[in-house]
Formats: sequence, C-alpha cells, structure tokens
Amino acid sequence: MEISITKFRRSFDVLKILIQKEWIIKYKSTVLGYLWSIMHPLMLAVVFYVAFKIVVKVPIENYTLFLVTGLFPWQWFMNSVSIGVWSFVANAPLIKKTIFPKYLLTLSVAILDMIHFVISIPIIIFLLYLYDYPPFHISWIYQIPLVILLQLMISFAFGLIFGTLNVFFRDIDRIVSLLLTLMMYLTPIFYSLDMVPQDLRYYFYINPMVSIIELWRGVFLEGGLNATYIAIALLDLAILLVIALKVYKKNEYKLAEHL
Repeated sequence: MEISITKFRRSFDVLKILIQKEWIIKYKSTVLGYLWSIMHPLMLAVVFYVAFKIVVKVPIENYTLFLVTGLFPWQWFMNSVSIGVWSFVANAPLIKKTIFPKYLLTLSVAILDMIHFVISIPIIIFLLYLYDYPPFHISWIYQIPLVILLQLMISFAFGLIFGTLNVFFRDIDRIVSLLLTLMMYLTPIFYSLDMVPQDLRYYFYINPMVSIIELWRGVFLEGGLNATYIAIALLDLAILLVIALKVYKKNEYKLAEHL
C-alpha cells in the first residue's frame, strides 16, 4: 500500500513538472500569453456569427452564446489532440534518459488546455449575464467538474492513441489534422443537432465530441445535463480508453528505441 501511495505521489510530482514545462514552452517570448487561447475561439465565434447568422441566417436564438459554448470546449479538444500527437516525439530526450510513466506527457498536454478552458469560463458567464441568462446555477458545482472530467479523459485518450502511433508513423500528424477538420464540421458547434436529419443523427453520435458539446450547452444554456448524452459520453470514453491503453501498452517499451 505504501509503495502504491509513493508511486502515485511521484507520478503526481512528475505530472506537475510536465504541466509547468508545457506552459513555459507554449508561452515563451509571447506578449499576451494564455490570452491567445481565449482570443482564438472568440475570433472564430465572430467569423461563424457573420457566416451563419448574418449570411446564412441560421434560426438559432442567442447565436453568440450558442457559438461560444461550443467553440471554447472544441478549442480545448483540438489543441489537446493536435499537440498530444507530438507529446512523445517532442520529448524524445526525456523519454530516452528518464524512467517515468510516459503517458503523463500526453496527460499534461490535455490538462494544460483544460486549465485554459477553465480560465475561459468567466467569459462565458459574462456573456450569459449580458444575454440575461442566470449567471450562476448551484448545479454547476457538480455539473462543470463532471463534464470537464469526461472531456479531459476523452482528449487524453485521443492524444495517447495518436501520440503513440506518431512515434512509428510520422504522417499520423497529417491524418489527425484532417480528422480534426472533419470532426469539427460533424460536431454541432455552429449548427444545432436538431438541424441534422433524424436518420443521420445517430451516425453523428460516433463522434465523441457531439455528446460533450451538447453537455456543455446543457450546463450553460439549459441549466441541466441530459442523461442520454452522459451515457453516450461514458460509452465513447470507455471505448477510447480501451483502445488507447492497448495501443500504448503494446508499444510502450519500443518508444525510446524508435525516437
């Protein structure tokens, strides 16, 4: 028992150091620092608002809130996966010279972008206030941590799968870039899931971010979580974790050799 606790503490300390390292590397020599992580989804929200609300005239009420509650979580997922793909390759010297759980490299990337998302939540709350939505629900105390945990683990699983494969096949990065683009347009970020034809909607649930985005909208715009979306997210997470752990465990001992 003491060995397990000591091992956990060591892993936690390593994870903390890796997160600090990623933060420093990401914002070294930048003026605005983490504000760039907030500005990017806000600028996308402006572009999508003009394109879909003004030009296409999408019939969605309070479209600004609708966009922001979809784009901020998506930004977290996209960054976690696109950077997580290189989490092993970029840390090749560390992997070769140090003994530690290598998956912590991918987890640190997902947690860093989770921190950025958490920092952005006050912006969402401010917009809710501007649009006369209740600025705070007591249910947020458990709803927000629950959805954060689900998205964190889904982001980590994606990053671990592709980060491991990228050690052996360096064109995985291009595949992931295409996959993320496809997933973005197949995720109800700038359109509602209700706009998708009923016979096609079930196929959309194959995309794990569909249920996550719907859960975030449930938290901020509807004041509650849909049990169906929670069940779908848990199922997606279970499948992804099984795949991720199998891919990682099968290749863990080969990482240093191929880097």
